Amino acid sequence: MTSATLVTPASTRSESAPRAIPQTLVRAHQRAYIRTIFVIDSVIIAAAVATGYYLRFHSGLFGGEPNSPVPYAFVILGLTAVWLISLKLHRGYDDRLIGYGAEEYRRVASATLRLAGTIAIFGYIIDLGVARWFLALSFGIGLAGLMVGRFAARKWLHQARKRDGAWSRQVLVVGDT
Repeated sequence: MTSATLVTPASTRSESAPRAIPQTLVRAHQRAYIRTIFVIDSVIIAAAVATGYYLRFHSGLFGGEPNSPVPYAFVILGLTAVWLISLKLHRGYDDRLIGYGAEEYRRVASATLRLAGTIAIFGYIIDLGVARWFLALSFGIGLAGLMVGRFAARKWLHQARKRDGAWSRQVLVVGDT
């Protein structure tokens, strides 16, 4: 037998040797991570929309109280929900992309900017009455917050992958170096 085909018991393996991780455990970790990302996104979006509302109507920087009959409590809740749906529809929670490369950030930015554009266009067409500064501040703060949140979650994921291999997928690489 060659050394490549020898199987050693776990007690004699070196600590740096890769160990087999059951795929069910890997999938469970991925689902938990995606749920965590969803919660982080939800908190960031809700905070961004609430901050946009406060800055627009209560800070004195962009005007005073809303003088339109628009119920902003429903606008805040609706915008938060639609924003999360937009992230989902643009595959911002795709387990094949989360934690790998720049595509995750592109999808989050694309979902946010497309939603902002869609709301701006439809708001203008149907004369919705929602303050433009409120939307601009909410989307600007939210996009920045989502990028920072995803970056922080990715850093945590990389640390978890270094700590134990249960957060990583096994891959087969074929071809020249």
